[in-house]
This record gives sequence, structure tokens and C-alpha cells, in this order.
Amino acid sequence: MLKKFFKTLRKRLVAYFKRLRNRGSEEQRQIRKLKQVVARQADILREANQLLSQLKPVDGLSLESSFSPAPLPNDGSLSFATAINDSFVAGLECLVHTLQTQHPGLSAPFHVFHDSGLSTANQTYLASIYPNFVFKPTKEDDYAGIEAHGRIGHTSYFIFEAFRLSGKGRVIALDADLLCLNPLGNLLDLPETEFAASLNVGENLVPLKQADSANYVFNSGVMHIPARLRSEETFSELISLARKAAGMNDPVISRFADQRVLNYFFKKRPFTILSLSYNTNVKLISIHLEFSPKRIGLLHFTGPKPWTMDPKKADLHDEMRGLHQLWHKAYAEARGRNRPAYFRSSGAFQRILDLKDIHRGKRAFILGNGPSLRHQDLTRLKGEVTFAGNWFALHDQYDQISPPYYCLCSHTIFGGWDVSEPKLDENLRQLLLERTSDAIKFFSFDFRDCLESADAFPSHDLRYLLYEKPLKRFVDSVKDFNLDPSNPLHDGHTVVVTFAMLLAHWMGVREIYLLGCDCDYGIAKETDDKQYFYASNLHTTKTSAFDHLQKVWDPQGGRIFQTYDIVKSVMARQGVTIYNATHGGCLENFERRNYESLFEN
Repeated sequence: MLKKFFKTLRKRLVAYFKRLRNRGSEEQRQIRKLKQVVARQADILREANQLLSQLKPVDGLSLESSFSPAPLPNDGSLSFATAINDSFVAGLECLVHTLQTQHPGLSAPFHVFHDSGLSTANQTYLASIYPNFVFKPTKEDDYAGIEAHGRIGHTSYFIFEAFRLSGKGRVIALDADLLCLNPLGNLLDLPETEFAASLNVGENLVPLKQADSANYVFNSGVMHIPARLRSEETFSELISLARKAAGMNDPVISRFADQRVLNYFFKKRPFTILSLSYNTNVKLISIHLEFSPKRIGLLHFTGPKPWTMDPKKADLHDEMRGLHQLWHKAYAEARGRNRPAYFRSSGAFQRILDLKDIHRGKRAFILGNGPSLRHQDLTRLKGEVTFAGNWFALHDQYDQISPPYYCLCSHTIFGGWDVSEPKLDENLRQLLLERTSDAIKFFSFDFRDCLESADAFPSHDLRYLLYEKPLKRFVDSVKDFNLDPSNPLHDGHTVVVTFAMLLAHWMGVREIYLLGCDCDYGIAKETDDKQYFYASNLHTTKTSAFDHLQKVWDPQGGRIFQTYDIVKSVMARQGVTIYNATHGGCLENFERRNYESLFEN
């Protein structure tokens, strides 16, 4: 009877999954058809824009053919202004870097308007990369009664503060999602008395007009603000218009925030239309072939921000992908210059320098988290120079070992590299609090502010290594292993390499023994549980996807084995020998040593 039941159940399940597969095939067919329709429409729009560009229906749609390389003045006659919160720090860092690239020696004041959404830590970092940032906190009461923007709250309106800046000269207001591709000298050819902004054109070259005005809609991402318009009266009027939701009845501008109010404010006031070269929407350049980066001063990343996505993986068409890659290239240059300098000036490197050669000539044990650790008596490690990491504190013998060093380099324990508000996994935090108080813990410098602002580990000794995107490079990609912790670290695919081996060498260790480095997660298919010495359900942080694990840890040529070969060679040149004392596993890159025999003296 039971056999018949299971046979019937099997038939029904087979039929069910067959229907699911068929349904999935039909859905895929419909998706392909929709993509074809979208592609055809994009081609039509591209052709239409090419025709429109030849007609040039209104002033302001032209691009500069050349840019004046003249340096920007540093005599107080020019200031910049922006409004940001923590989620736009990456954008501002990249913008300033590209401004300095085009204008070496730039030191004009750069006013940054913000509320509590810009942390003190980020202000400190930004000040380290451009000392002439002037941080100006806004007053909450000034923005009371204004409906907050859905994505960034009242920050969208903080650029109004630029209209109350006192003093002579001109102010250039810049959104933080801009990239400077060419010098801005021509922008200063405008008379100091004129307000100027570029037309708001994006996915097409047809500029919008306000419903009851002859005025075209301008984009507020770049504005030339003269002294005559900067006063408390102007600021107060803008705030009053925002509170009254001015412009909400105009369908052309109603969806905007500060831009809606500013366009309403200038409805009956003259303004100069600025060349699109100084505020070129990425949506425009990506569908219009004539818009070469050589003719753009400021490229505006409206829509999804480049620092929130990987351009290689994001759903972007080729032209847009290229523009996002351009931003990432500039950002990598900025971080490569700024982060090592900040790492050293912040005092973080000094605390690593204090550990130099403290175990000179000794041996060290580096613990992985493989299932083989169930079969080895780790209490023998008491008093040894031992490096643990990740979830090793779950081990039953942790208290008897009490490893002096604990390494945590994975970004996944904080939710990822690109999250706007990283936070350490609470289960892991509690585990570390309870069991690792005596260990020096090493984290990525990228997450220092997150840990210290939350006082995540009171009285614990936390130290940081310069391991972060976009500075890190994979060991097996660059064919090298950086052993100087004052510079950005290489990624060895595992905390064993990335942090522990580096630190062991830095501390003067000459023999390294690996334990629990099975190099085999024991998974043959996506539904298999990953194998550790502990139950996988205790591992509450995100783990790598199946296809990535296969690529890195496949015993038949996975990247981790190439990495270990490179590390072995680099360490050998430094006089450091690595042995594998793991019980079993598939790591054969290093000479094996019997674990028990290491304690037979």
C-alpha cells in the first residue's frame, strides 16, 4: 500500500514539475519578445534624437567644442556647494577627485549642506581628502512643513542653502552624482550677475516647458548662482514655496523636489540657459552617439547611482554600462589615492605597526572552519600563536584554546560592500562578545566607523586592515600577494590568506601550519549544505553563491588552489614555510605534517 502511494506521489510530482518547466519556458519566451520590442523602441528613439540634434530646435542643446584649461580661481571669487547624506559620500569623493584632476591645485571652498544623515566619521574622512570642504549643518526647523522626498528625505531641498551664502563672487551648486570630464574654465565666462542652469533633457532631446509659462524646465544639478540672488530673503522665499508645494499643479515639474520649487521660483525671473556640456544626463549620452565624453564638462548620473551597483553585473545596455564603468574607474583612482593616506593618518595603521615582528622566528597555527576540525584535539594549541576567523568561536574547545588573534575580513558579515548602512550580523556579534574578549580582532578598515559608532565591542581590542573595494585585487588575478599592510591588501578568497597569513608574516612568524583548511565545502549541487565543523544553520551570515563556490573551490582547478601556489611562492621568498596539518581535505599545495607530531617534544 505504502509503495503504491509513493509511486503515485512520484508520478504527480513529475507531472507538476513538468508543468512548471513548460510554464517557465513560456514566460521566458514572453520576456524575450518584450526585450525585442524595447530594443526596437530604443533604436527608434536613437534615430529620432539624431535627427533632432541636427535640427537644434532650441538654444542650450549644443555642446562645447573645446574647454578652457585655465585654472579655477582660489581667491574667494568662486565657491562650490552641494547637499548630501551618508549615501552620497562616494559620489562627492569621486566628484572632487575629478575636479582636482582637471584643475590641479584647486582649493576653492566647497560648502557641504547636511543634517544628521551625514555622520561625523564621513565628515572627517571627506575633510582628509579635501581640506576646503566647509560642512554646514542645516536647521531642522527651517525645513518643517515641507514634504520629504521619498528617497533622500529633506536632503533634496538642502541646496536652497546655497542661496543664502553671503559674500561676493559666484557659487556653483553641484549635485554629488556628477563626474568632471573636462575643465570648467568656460563656465566662468558667464557674467557674475547671471543665474544659469542647463535644460532638463534626459531620454530625449525635446526639452520640457512649464505648463503655464514659456520657460523651459532647467535641471538643478548644476547651477551658477550670482551674489545678487544669494540672501536670506531668497532662501526664505524658496522655503515658503516648498511648504506651499508650489508647482505641484504643473504635471511637467510636479514629480521633482528642489527642482520643482526652483523652476517655479524662476517662472517670472530671467535665467541663462547653460550649455549641456556642463550638465549632461547619462540617459541622454547613452542613446545619442554625438554626445562624446570629449565634449562634456560634467556628466550627471541621474537615476540609479553608479556606486550602488557593479556595472559588469547590472542590467544596463552597453552605452550606459560604459559610462558607469567610467565612473568606477575614476572612483578607483580616488580611493587609491585617498584611502591609504587616510588609513595612515587616522592612526589605524600605527596599531598594526605595533605588532611588527612580535613573534619573530616562532611558528603559528591558522585555523579554518572545515569539518576536519571535529577529528583533531585543538586543546594542544593553548599558548601557541594561533589565528582563528569567521565563525570559529562556535568550536566546543574555543575556551581551552583562547586564540590570541581573530580575523574577520568578509564583507558579508556586514551585509555587503555596497550597503548604505552596514551592520555586523547580530548573532556573530553576540558570539564574539561572549567568547573572544581576549583576542585581538581584525576587521576591514571600511567597517571601522560602523563598529565604533555602534560601540559594538566595548573594551575589546579592535584593529583594522586596509582591505576594501575597489582597492582590493584577487591574488590569482594579479599573480602576487601584498605583504605590506600599509597598502591595500589582496583578496585571497579566504580569511586564511587575506588576513591570517599576512598578519603571521608581519608578526615575524617563520613556520605556518594550516588546520581545518579542507578546501572542500562538500557540495555537488546548489541544494547541498555547505560543510563546516559546525551545523551550517548556525552560520547566519550570507555565504557565497553555488556557482562562485564551484569556481573558487573546485578541487579540479579552482581559483583557491592557484592562489595558494602564489602565496606559497611569495612567502618562501620571505623565508616563511607553510605546512598543511589538516586532517584530510584536498589541499595538496603544501607539504603535509601530522598534527599530533608537532607536539611530541
